[in-house]
Amino acid sequence: MGRLVWTDGPIRIPLAFRVWQKGGAATYDLAWALRRYARNRLRCTPAFGLFDSWYPSKKLLKRIRDYGWYFVCQLQQNRRFEGRALRYYK
Repeated sequence: MGRLVWTDGPIRIPLAFRVWQKGGAATYDLAWALRRYARNRLRCTPAFGLFDSWYPSKKLLKRIRDYGWYFVCQLQQNRRFEGRALRYYK
């Protein structure tokens, strides 16, 4: 399940969520739907987007940067950076 939450630190307010189903939309599509909702419907301009390792993909991270937003996320171990496995960058 993907969630969209606003926080200022101690306070967290859920804004929206999307449920993933086998055979349904990809995690990228769910994540993008939430970001699109935040920007277009809620008119959010976040300082940072924070998400876990299920969601980041080159396509999603590029689109978030195109919005002018910053992000913080974990990457799965099978990801590569500049053609090398991430374990070489620890």
